[in-house]
Amino acid sequence: MSQPTDIRRGQVITTFGPGAIVATPSGESYMITSNSRWVYEQPGKFIIMEERLRRRLNVKELRFPPPIDEKRTKDNKSFRGKDAIKSVRFPAWHHCRYCSRMHWIGSFAEMAKCTCEHGRDEKKQGLIPVRFVAACLNGHIEDFPFQEWVHKGENPRNHELYYHTGTSGSLGGIVIRCNTCGVSRSMESALSKGVLTKTKGCSGLRPWLGLKNSNQSCSETLVGAQRGASNIYFPQVISSIYIPERDAAVSPKVKSFFQKQKGFFEMIMGNNPDDFNRFAELMIEQAKLDSETQAVLEYVKSELTRQETVQVSEEDFRFAEYDVLRTLAGVPDDDYSARQLSAQEYSSPVRDYFNKITLVEKLRETRVFAGFTRLKPEANSSLTETIRFANNSNEWLPADIIRGEGIFLDFSADRIAAWESNTDVRNRANVILRNYSDSIGAKSYFTDNSDPVLILLHTLAHLLISEISLQCGYGNSSLRERIYYSRQHKMTGILIYTASGDAEGSLGGLVRQGKPGRLEPIIASALEKARWCSSDPVCSSVGVQGPFGTNLAACHNCSILPETSCELFNNLLDRGLVVGTPERPELGFFQNI
Repeated sequence: MSQPTDIRRGQVITTFGPGAIVATPSGESYMITSNSRWVYEQPGKFIIMEERLRRRLNVKELRFPPPIDEKRTKDNKSFRGKDAIKSVRFPAWHHCRYCSRMHWIGSFAEMAKCTCEHGRDEKKQGLIPVRFVAACLNGHIEDFPFQEWVHKGENPRNHELYYHTGTSGSLGGIVIRCNTCGVSRSMESALSKGVLTKTKGCSGLRPWLGLKNSNQSCSETLVGAQRGASNIYFPQVISSIYIPERDAAVSPKVKSFFQKQKGFFEMIMGNNPDDFNRFAELMIEQAKLDSETQAVLEYVKSELTRQETVQVSEEDFRFAEYDVLRTLAGVPDDDYSARQLSAQEYSSPVRDYFNKITLVEKLRETRVFAGFTRLKPEANSSLTETIRFANNSNEWLPADIIRGEGIFLDFSADRIAAWESNTDVRNRANVILRNYSDSIGAKSYFTDNSDPVLILLHTLAHLLISEISLQCGYGNSSLRERIYYSRQHKMTGILIYTASGDAEGSLGGLVRQGKPGRLEPIIASALEKARWCSSDPVCSSVGVQGPFGTNLAACHNCSILPETSCELFNNLLDRGLVVGTPERPELGFFQNI
């Protein structure tokens, strides 16, 4: 059967990962299956070395998505699922573009033909997938219950449905008619919240896991949605900035050797523990590693006996990166190299509001697809449960590596404390913080640390990304933010780095903007533009904005970025807490500029 169109490696981790719906140029619709169903001829060639992240996710391996052919393997740019990344047909309901009759087509069936005069023509593709599906907050998804919708909760067998689109572009112009009993019903209210409560309950279907593992008991209410809607799929991407070991006693070559041979070492340890040293030394010598055999052997033993799962919070995980970014520089490592500058080397406003600026000349980010949610961007379950829901296995997870550069800004703790102590600042922030907590409905790194400082850091990161894109030619989508904030760890910093997987942003252009004499005017210009948005006075005075009321003075003309660049899905943004408002300038952190 036909397969989805070409998918780049980075899209497999984000937009088109397991559980996502993909449309083909020919008009067909598929769902990407769990990575446990993908096929690798030589999986060892695709392993990613990022032990800190692998242990945190409690999986045996992290792998690049598989390529389709040898040419694509060399350039590492384009991937699709003909021979490796598997997919199933979804949704199953289709309708004929000529006679409007609806057909049910199985997940693995070839595209059928309609029995009408035009549908039997081999040169015409008559059947197209319907626009509607149904999902629940637990992540399950199934075909929209058209039979129950038309027949008011009943599901009569063998009734023939017709899908009439009419001339109107609204949902009310789409009418489902039963040719057997003559009843009909439009789709006008089909996507409203709670409207399917009395129509049909959730079947707990998980098509991406295959037929054997698709059903799961569920008591959540189904919600109708269009299959291309943005709320159908929210990928849960866990990322990590590579941290070099402060004692570089073990080379990357040794680590790669151990990861590839780990399964064999475990087998020897389990079957012949007395002969482990002899077998392991022989393998190490054959690998011709640039290290002493005994030192490599000790490293192998320590890795085999260490605790695999590292139960750390997202705060602890980020603090390890934060500590390196502000203290470790000049490391001779292929994946990390940084130069740190004191804020006193800069003029105002950098000198007045920051402690340190780190110019990260070499940076490696590993992004891992850990699962997904539907209808809301945050998962209600734990990270382990989210992974098992999406993959039904802890063998391995798909991942990608992004190499580039970045600018890290470490804020002045004294300035932050003085600003945050203002009661009016906290009151303004609470307006959107309550909405954010209610809309997410789950604990996370950001909900646990949501306060005025988080809004300040997040909004400033957006303002700087927009300004940098104008100053040095990067597109907004080519830059990305990473927020380091925790009351417990006393960390307040932001990292702005290149987010593209190609050559853009890897030649020093971003680091150059962070040097003394260049960073100051960028920050000053960003703050000046934040004082007046082109949509003001509406933007600054309309009150709460955004789908769930999680923003204040923030819109697409001043603070909204592409969602690939934002960690918080463009929530918790407010220019008022950065530069103040015309009526209350003292609310802004940078009020003295």
